[in-house]
Amino acid sequence: MADFGLCLAAAVAWTWPYARRLDVALRDLYDGQGLLWVLSWVRHALVHDPANLFQANALAPARDVLAFSEPLLGYGVLAVPLSLPGLSELAIFNTLCLLGTAFTPWAISRLAMALGADRFAALLGALLASFSALTVAHLGFVSFVASGGIALVVLAFLRLERGNVRGILLAGLSLAGLGYFSLQLLSFALAALGVLTLVTVARHRSVRDARVVETVLAGLVAGILLVPLAVPLLRARQSEGFSRTVAETQLYAARPRDFLATTSFNPGQTFLPYRDDAERPLYPGTLVLALAVLGVAFFRGEGHGDSRRIGAVLVLVGAFGSLGYDGPLYPALAAAAPPLFKGIRAAARFAFVLQIGMGLLAALGVSWLLGERRRWSRAATVLALLALGALELRQTVPFDRRPASPPKVDDFLAAADVGGPILHLPAAFRISNDADYLVSSTRHFKPIVNGVTSNVPQRFFELSELLSRNPVPAEAWDTLAAWPVAAIVLHEGKVPLETRESTLKFLADGVARGELDEPLAFPHQGHVDALFSVRRVRGARPFGPSGGGDPRANAQALAALAAGPHPAIPAKEDDSFGASIDAPADGGVVKGNLVVSGWSQTEGGNASVLEVRIDGARRVPASSRRVPRPDVAAALPALGDTGAAGYEETFAFLPGDEGRHDLAVRFQARDGRVRTLAATFVWRP
Repeated sequence: MADFGLCLAAAVAWTWPYARRLDVALRDLYDGQGLLWVLSWVRHALVHDPANLFQANALAPARDVLAFSEPLLGYGVLAVPLSLPGLSELAIFNTLCLLGTAFTPWAISRLAMALGADRFAALLGALLASFSALTVAHLGFVSFVASGGIALVVLAFLRLERGNVRGILLAGLSLAGLGYFSLQLLSFALAALGVLTLVTVARHRSVRDARVVETVLAGLVAGILLVPLAVPLLRARQSEGFSRTVAETQLYAARPRDFLATTSFNPGQTFLPYRDDAERPLYPGTLVLALAVLGVAFFRGEGHGDSRRIGAVLVLVGAFGSLGYDGPLYPALAAAAPPLFKGIRAAARFAFVLQIGMGLLAALGVSWLLGERRRWSRAATVLALLALGALELRQTVPFDRRPASPPKVDDFLAAADVGGPILHLPAAFRISNDADYLVSSTRHFKPIVNGVTSNVPQRFFELSELLSRNPVPAEAWDTLAAWPVAAIVLHEGKVPLETRESTLKFLADGVARGELDEPLAFPHQGHVDALFSVRRVRGARPFGPSGGGDPRANAQALAALAAGPHPAIPAKEDDSFGASIDAPADGGVVKGNLVVSGWSQTEGGNASVLEVRIDGARRVPASSRRVPRPDVAAALPALGDTGAAGYEETFAFLPGDEGRHDLAVRFQARDGRVRTLAATFVWRP
C-alpha cells in the first residue's frame, strides 16, 4: 500500500490541477460525457437492476446497448463504493481516472520487482514510463486507465508452475478481471502472452518447460469467467451486424512517425517534430529511452535476464501491434482471434504494451545508475532522475471542460409518466451533438432514442436523415409511432440553421394535426427546450408533474418560430470572403458578460452575423450592433465603405457557464455565401 500511495501522490502532482477539479470538470466535453454516461449507467444498473445491466437507456428501442461499445463493468463495480460517501457521478468518474493513472506505474513496478529490480529502481522506472505522452492523450478517459492490468496479467502467467492448480486459477482470474475492465486491454494482454509463450518455447525447446499446458488451462479459466460478458457482446454483434473494416482500424493505427510524436500538452518535448492529442502520440520519453539503452547495454545484474528479455518482447509487441494491418503482427492476431482483434478501432493503443516494456527496461537503467553507490549518492541520483523526468514529462492539460448545465426538462421527465422512449431533437447520433443528451438522461435513466456508442445501428442514422429532410415527410409520424417514440424534446437552440425551418414546421404541423399535444416549454442556457407528447403512443394522458409554462402560449410561440424568417443556407462553407473573431482571443479568459466582436465584409457590403453558438447551442445576444472598422478599410481598401463592417454581440454569463467553451460565429454575405469561424475561450463569473 505504501508503494501505491507513492504512485498516487506522483499522479496527483503530475495531473495537477486535475485532482482539485474532480467534481467540476472533464478533460473533454464530448467523449468524456459519453464515457461518463456509460459509467453512470453501469453503477446505477448494478445497484438497482443488475439483471438488465446490458439494457442501457440509450438508443431505444435497441437491445443490449451496453454491448455496443466497451461496457466498463470493472470500473462500474469500483464506482459503487465510491458512490456511498455521496460523490457525484462526475467526481466518481474523475476519481477512477486518477486512481487508474496511479495504478499503472504501481502495476509495472510489481512486475519489475518480481523480475529482480530493487524497489526504488522499479518504482522510478515505472513512473517515468507511465507518465508519457500516450498517458497525457488518455488523461481523463476512464476506458484505458487500467492498462497497468496488462503488467499484472503477465506477472500472474510468469508465476505459473507445472501442475499448480492455484496458480492456474489466479492467472485465469487476472486475465478475466482485465477483460471486465476493457476487452481491448484484454486483447493486448493476450497478444503479449502469446508472443512471450512462443519465445519461451523457442528458448527451452520444450512445451512442458515453457508451461504451455498451464497457460492454456489458465486461458480456459478466463474464458469461462468471461462468458457473462461475451454472450451479450456476441449477441449484439450478430443481431446488429456490427463489424470493423480494415480501413477503420488503419485510420487509427500508428505510423512510424508517431513514435516521434508528442502532445501539445507536453512542453518538455517541443523539440519533437510531430503532435497528436488523440490516440497516436507514441514517443515514450527521452529519459526513459536513455535509461532503457543504459540498462540493456550495461546492466548485467544477476537474475535480470528475464527482465531484459520480457521488456524487449513487450516493447516489440506494443510497437508492431500499434501499426495495425501495416505491421507483421496484427494480421496474424486478427486471423487467430477475429472477435477480439477485428473489433478494435484504434490499433495504436497497442502502445500500452510498449509502455510496460519500457518501464521494465528503464528500471534496469536505474539499477545500473544506482549500482553499489552509497546511500547519499543513491538518493542524489534518484532526485536527479525525478527532476529530469519532471522537466521532460510535465503536462499542461487544463481540465476546464464542464458538462452542460442540467436541462430543466430532464428534471421534469424524471418525475413524469412518459410511457416510452424519449427522442431529443436535433438527433444526429454523433458525439459532438448527442453527448449531453446522454449525461442529462442520468437524472432519470428513462429510455431515450438518442445515443453515441462505438457502434450505432444504421437505422438510427436513417431516422436522423428522415427528420433532416426539407420538408420532413408526413410518413415520419408513422415511423416515430412504430419506434415507438412517446415524447419529443426539441432543443431549439441546437437545431442547425439548415434544418431549422423544416424541423419547426414539422412539429408545428404535428400539433395542428393532433399527432402531438401542445408543448411544454423549459428555458435553458439562453434558449428553450420544448416537450411534446406523442398522442399515438401516449394517448391523451398528462405527464403528471406540473411545470413547463402555459401549453397554449408555447404552441403559439412554436408556430411563430416555424413561420420564420429562415435564411437560405448553402450546403458548403465558403472561406473566400473576409471575416474575423477579434474577441474573445482564442484560448483567452472572459470574466462576466461575453462580448464577441470582429468584422465581416465583402466588396458587396457588410456580411450579417447569422448566429453565435457556444458548445454547439445557439445563444440569443443581450445586445447586438454593427460598428465602423476604419482599420479594415485601411488594410483592405477594395472592400469600400466599412462603416458597418464590425460587429459586437454581448451575451450574459449564466449559471453553469464557467469553464472552457467552443465558440462558433457564422456569417452570411449579401450574395448568400456562408462562412463559419471558431475559437475557444474560458468563461468565468
